[in-house]
Amino acid sequence: MKYIITESKLDRMIDEYITYEFRDLKLVVEDKHRVSWVGDEGEPVIIILSDDDYFDALILDSVYGSIVNMFSIKEFEEIQRHLIRWFNKHMGIEVDEVKTFDNGEYVY
Repeated sequence: MKYIITESKLDRMIDEYITYEFRDLKLVVEDKHRVSWVGDEGEPVIIILSDDDYFDALILDSVYGSIVNMFSIKEFEEIQRHLIRWFNKHMGIEVDEVKTFDNGEYVY
């Protein structure tokens, strides 16, 4: 059996998967320049750093990796396109790039 997936359907599937990965997170406002969405264990999964002129979006590196692996995304620009679109559509923020961090070391 052969399946044909159009580009728009694939985009929708990736958007739904990213949304699934970020389900059940709780918002934690740390200060006026930093908010986080944390998982059940209280560890950040999404961190938004902001100033008057910009937003920086960071996601947990294991989530980033699972998105890349689930859809066999090979190019940096492609995963960035999906993540940037997701942050704009679901959180209403515009970022130039989505960065990653590791909870073990809090690298960001």
